[in-house]
Amino acid sequence: MGEKVFHPKCGSVALNIFKHITPVPVIKSIIYKSISPLPAWVIANTCFYSLILSSITKGGSRDKINLLALNPNRFRGELEILVSSKKFSITRMSFKWQCFLYAHFYDILKNEYNPLTSQIEDHKTKRNKHKYKKIVRILLLKLQKKYQIRAVIAAAIHYRQDYEFLAIAKKIGIPAIIMQRESNVSSLYMQNFFVERLRKYNQFHGTHILFHNHIQRDLFVQTGYISHSQGYVTGIPRMDDYVHTHRNNSYDIRSKVITLFSFGPMTGILESSPPHWPKNPKDYLYNFCKETHKAIYELAAENPDWTFIIKPKWGGRWTENIRKIVNVKQQNTPKNLLIDAEHNVHDLITKSRIVAGFNSTTLLEAGLLCPTVIIPIFAEAKDPKWEKCISFKDESSTYQIAASKLEFKQQILNAMNNDYKLTKSVSANRFHVFNKYTYAADGCATDRLIETLSELTI
Repeated sequence: MGEKVFHPKCGSVALNIFKHITPVPVIKSIIYKSISPLPAWVIANTCFYSLILSSITKGGSRDKINLLALNPNRFRGELEILVSSKKFSITRMSFKWQCFLYAHFYDILKNEYNPLTSQIEDHKTKRNKHKYKKIVRILLLKLQKKYQIRAVIAAAIHYRQDYEFLAIAKKIGIPAIIMQRESNVSSLYMQNFFVERLRKYNQFHGTHILFHNHIQRDLFVQTGYISHSQGYVTGIPRMDDYVHTHRNNSYDIRSKVITLFSFGPMTGILESSPPHWPKNPKDYLYNFCKETHKAIYELAAENPDWTFIIKPKWGGRWTENIRKIVNVKQQNTPKNLLIDAEHNVHDLITKSRIVAGFNSTTLLEAGLLCPTVIIPIFAEAKDPKWEKCISFKDESSTYQIAASKLEFKQQILNAMNNDYKLTKSVSANRFHVFNKYTYAADGCATDRLIETLSELTI
């Protein structure tokens, strides 16, 4: 397909429109209608030059392997790790631009078209899809030429705005690699959820997927979504430094810090809307969530010489939800209890005497270093209705399982009053569980990632 040279007049008009994108739906609708008549090459060139001028983060270098990262904020440290290796450079695609183009041509103000699953397309969708794909193709070819792109990478299979970028990169001969985000597949529910999701998806739109563990890869292969040769297991690069910390025995046995990794009434149940803290919390694990968090508040009030930390998955509304569910206002919170979403997880584990949590692989990480790791499973969490949704419930020989609020508090108090140490048998069990769900705790995940990407981008 011949590519036309960027025309200053047409391009400057479109560029002016694009630069004033607003979140107001009515204004968006006007913008959409105004750019629709423009030829695909005009929109593509406009997007390309706008990205160069402002939106794209340029990291390209001719003596390194340059990767174009889609939706770059969804990666969990991998991009920074790759750059620090000095073998790779990263060009970060503007997420706002991706979403804007996708939203316009699939008109998601009116419908929820998803290229991952949609089979039947009306005439308008087909027309818009054809034009959108032309734009993406032109844009990718131009970015490849300017930045010597050797591969396009994404952080997960389910991001719909990444779909055509990966599919078209594959068609024009650029490796389209998904570095599948870390997923907690430790419960039967989560494994079944992934299987059902994959069975609904269209044919795999990339060239390869890099996984953090074998369970993930096996689920993708067993459903036929990818072939065995398309999946690579590299481990979790962000874990390497932590594993080395464990080898150096950096745990402080004199610590007087207790950490609860917070969870919501629907943590580990993916149909939640919104995630973790649903609108109808009492239909799920409401009392379990409330009483676990209240136990920490009570212990903090009863033990003022200890520091208690509740670590939300993120700040803002999650922190508000914690205070709401325990019915304690901020000014009445014990002074030795902190709700801290910003604290680095591994730093927090390293300085904690006791770690507790639910349905989180963070507990596996804590288990490598911290002698006392407690998993509360009581109230609704003991109901057979939710049995398939509970992670690590059969690991009582590896972690402490608290079957009631009273037992949860007593296990914490026992650990506060005793200098527990990891025995060889418990340590071996924890390594086994860690390796099962996160791959090898050998500190070499970064090396495997770099080696695999180097091979796939030759």
